[in-house]
Amino acid sequence: MTMKRPTWVTVAGVMGIVFGVFGLISSSQTLLIPKIFQMQKEMISGMEKSFQNQPEKQRGFEEFKSMTDKMFGEAKPWSSSVFVSIGIIGILINSIYIFTSISLILLKKFAIRMFYITMVLSIAFAIVRMASALMVQTAMGWALATSPIPGLVIDIILLVIIIIGNKQAFYEKQDSIA
Repeated sequence: MTMKRPTWVTVAGVMGIVFGVFGLISSSQTLLIPKIFQMQKEMISGMEKSFQNQPEKQRGFEEFKSMTDKMFGEAKPWSSSVFVSIGIIGILINSIYIFTSISLILLKKFAIRMFYITMVLSIAFAIVRMASALMVQTAMGWALATSPIPGLVIDIILLVIIIIGNKQAFYEKQDSIA
C-alpha cells in the first residue's frame, strides 16, 4: 500500500526546518553578545584615550559616548551569563526543532507528540528571551525584546497547523511514502 504524505505535513516540516536553522543562527549570535559588548567597551576606551589631547574633538566624543551609554547602558553583572545561557538553550531547542521537523516529514509515529512538545518549548523560550532582554533596561534591551516575536508567531501558526491537520497518515501502516 502506497501512502501519500499530506501537504500540511510537508509544509509544516519544511517550515520547521527552515525556522529551526534560523533559530540556530540567532542562538549562535546570542552567544557572541558578551564578546561584542566587551569589544565595544574597549573601542570606546581607545577612542577616549586618543582624544585626550584634542579638546575640540573631546567634546564631540563626550556627546557620542553619552549617546551610546544611553542606548546600550552599562552591562549588568549577570548579563554575560544570561546571554550565554540563552544562546546554549536556544541551540538545543532549535536542534530539537529541526529533528522533530524531519521526523514529521518522515511520518514517524512520535513526530506529532514531539512537535507539540517542541512548539511549547520554543514558545516558552521566546517568552523567556523577551523577559530577559527587558531586564537589561536600556534601549537596546527593548529592541532585543521584540526580536523573538516573529518566531513566536510562526511557532503558534505551526502549532495550529499540526493541531488541525489530519494525522491519519501517522497511524496507518505504510510500506512506502510517496
